[in-house]
Amino acid sequence: MLLPMLNRTLFLTLLLVSGSAFAEWRFITEGSLGNKFFIDLATIRKDGNMRTAWMKLELKLDAKTSEIDDWRSARSKIEIDCKKELIRLVATTTFAEPSLLGKVVTNKDFPYEPFTPIAPETINSTFMQIMCR
Repeated sequence: MLLPMLNRTLFLTLLLVSGSAFAEWRFITEGSLGNKFFIDLATIRKDGNMRTAWMKLELKLDAKTSEIDDWRSARSKIEIDCKKELIRLVATTTFAEPSLLGKVVTNKDFPYEPFTPIAPETINSTFMQIMCR
């Protein structure tokens, strides 16, 4: 009885850990500091004017600063109000290595994060264009 339970636990653990490996990250844009932004199109969820999706940020190796000196990549869930053109961060996990690998540095939810306006011709406006089609 214990062996099937361990196998099930191991399977579920591997499934959760490998989730980012199966994501189909589509390159969106490169920021002014050389950081790269991606979106997993399969995770876009629609609810009226609202959209949620997972995005990935890959820091450029020499973009390391004292504020973010312990992580190299991040996976974040964002929410966009397509009608009002607003965005907010829902959750984020940062990783010590590129490509969402290595030690998890932070894992945070932001249930009360306020929405902020999306400025034209920004990375956030690119996400909005893709998610709000």
